[in-house]
Amino acid sequence: GEPNLAEAIKALSEAILQSGDLTRNQKNELIESLSVISKEAATPNDARQNTVALSLLERAMKVTALANDITDVCQKWWPVLVAAFEKASGG
Repeated sequence: GEPNLAEAIKALSEAILQSGDLTRNQKNELIESLSVISKEAATPNDARQNTVALSLLERAMKVTALANDITDVCQKWWPVLVAAFEKASGG
């Protein structure tokens, strides 16, 4: 429902898939995490599993921190997703 979230997920997915610094397993894990996160983002705020999404985001940020070739994209978009779920969880 929020265009920023869709844009963030799309930009991060593309960057992850194009990264030369991430292994195939890391890419698969990150894309699966983004899939779950996008489903949660599409859920009404009061029904979202915010803590699940936030823990997936935390893990994803740690993995992508090692991928120097996508740092700019990650620094721009991970905070957008984190903020959306923190706001929804009242955090």
